[in-house]
Amino acid sequence: MEDSGPKRYRQRKACDLCHQKKIRCDRQKPACETCHLAGERCIFSVWQPSSRHTLQGQLADAKARIRALEGTIAFRPSWTGDCAGKNYFQSPFDLNVAIDTFQWYIQYCWPGVANSLPRNAFHSAVYLQTGAVFDLQHFLQEARQTFMSQNAFYTVPQKQKVIPQWPKVALVQRCIDYFIIKGLYSIFSVVDPEALQTLIAKRTLEYTEGSSRASDWACLAAFTALIVRLHPHEFALIYTDPDAYIQAALMLLPDLLMETANVRTLEAVLLLTLYFLPSGQPQKAERFLSIAVRIVYNLGGNRVTPPRETETDPRKHSHLRALFWHCYAIDKDMSLRKCEPPLMHDIDCDLDLPPNYVPSSDEQFFKKPLSPDKLIFPSDLRLTLIKARIYHFLYSNHGRAQPQATQLRYIRELDQEMSDLMADFPAGCRPDVLAIENAPDALFHDLGTRGVALHLEYYFCLGRVHEASSACGMPSTHSWSAVPSSVELYHEAARSTLLYTRRVPHIFPCHTFWIHAQVLLTAVLNLFWYLIQYPTAQSFCADLEILEHIRQMFIGLIRTGDSARPFPPFYITEAFIGTLIGLAKRSLARATGK
Repeated sequence: MEDSGPKRYRQRKACDLCHQKKIRCDRQKPACETCHLAGERCIFSVWQPSSRHTLQGQLADAKARIRALEGTIAFRPSWTGDCAGKNYFQSPFDLNVAIDTFQWYIQYCWPGVANSLPRNAFHSAVYLQTGAVFDLQHFLQEARQTFMSQNAFYTVPQKQKVIPQWPKVALVQRCIDYFIIKGLYSIFSVVDPEALQTLIAKRTLEYTEGSSRASDWACLAAFTALIVRLHPHEFALIYTDPDAYIQAALMLLPDLLMETANVRTLEAVLLLTLYFLPSGQPQKAERFLSIAVRIVYNLGGNRVTPPRETETDPRKHSHLRALFWHCYAIDKDMSLRKCEPPLMHDIDCDLDLPPNYVPSSDEQFFKKPLSPDKLIFPSDLRLTLIKARIYHFLYSNHGRAQPQATQLRYIRELDQEMSDLMADFPAGCRPDVLAIENAPDALFHDLGTRGVALHLEYYFCLGRVHEASSACGMPSTHSWSAVPSSVELYHEAARSTLLYTRRVPHIFPCHTFWIHAQVLLTAVLNLFWYLIQYPTAQSFCADLEILEHIRQMFIGLIRTGDSARPFPPFYITEAFIGTLIGLAKRSLARATGK
């Protein structure tokens, strides 16, 4: 019998925002935790059992959405600049983007750019040793077609515009509190949390143009975006959009660059650098870094003694020096990776390490509580100084112009510096203890991401030192040659890198893959080169097995990724290693006649 009585209405058990996000609501008053952190009103709408939406209901929903949009627009400052409405972000799941990025990185791993002498030498060496023609461009074309055929339901992600959005004050405060409580200044001393707290107290984000500097807005937005991106699990229950916050900061670039630069300006630009660096967009990061370097020089951060010491707060200058070291470390890493001149020259900088820098301790490698009173930075600054010397003595025009005997002396001296650095690491944290086939799993259990990255950097630098010997003994531009002792050493560096990588596949999540991609690909190519040059070596089968293990690791990453969509960079890397394995087997067959 049809119920003709009045419809029953009841209040939802979750507020509107928690209901929309499908998360548990604690129903606290005056606002639940989710609404409080998101800076939204906590509303419990009446639930209607009918699934049909009346015309009046649809109109009410539309009005509510309009009010929400109006609130968002009203919240934004009137700064627009030339960046408004443009899209500066690329989807990491876009196959075309992945191929372009892979080509950019692979040219600095050894083979060089297309149609260059190094690339031609690479192709010639492969043909000479294997009898097979291998062309990187052709490989990438085939990889594109194979990927599309194996992923029939794959569609190229549409380029969606990222709408600029300013983070809510509550979210910014949450990020500042998290930064302070976790002691993150010890590693990422890229902002002064006390200064950011002052900006919040002055209600900077609640006013529009004219009431504060563009650098203040950009710094708060970029800081929030970076913290949310680096620590997504800490903010999983809060609606966040870090790309939108970065887009809002980019919207202020014209005003940011026209203002008189101060420390907030430097922080904002450096935060933009760090945001783009791991996303497979290093060219953008380089541009922001070049701006940051110039600001560092203008503010006197490159000197231990500030230009006007009597007018400068010592604590503020200490923070400025920390910002200098971040810029210096990124610059020297990029320079060595690309074998191109750095932006910062040592002769113009005071390179005294910060007084509170901790060069050697378990904190450098293991997951331990951090103290903002101690600086450890993302990488060991002593290794950064060695990177600068590796480029200057071995890869700069000055280094290449030296006699062969002088170059070989530089190689020996830099190799000794690397050995001395490793000997200064805590006993259980030395890379040679972990980069072996039978290293116990327990050694990797408490190792932090920073410690893993530092070990991989060590072997990358060691490889760069001994790769330089090939330039010393190269008889022509179409062949590769190297000093025998260096051949063995960079062969061992490549093996160690890959043996180590097998044990730490967790450092290759989708959103940070490109940070370590060049280190991995360089080791793969170095080991491949050794295989085809010495196919009868006793280590051939063991080395080939290492490459196969790395290939299987990426097959596993493709299948167990944190997204339902296939991640093209993993597929391209796996296919590339598989192709090199096939060529190495051809070199063995050619050498043995089997």
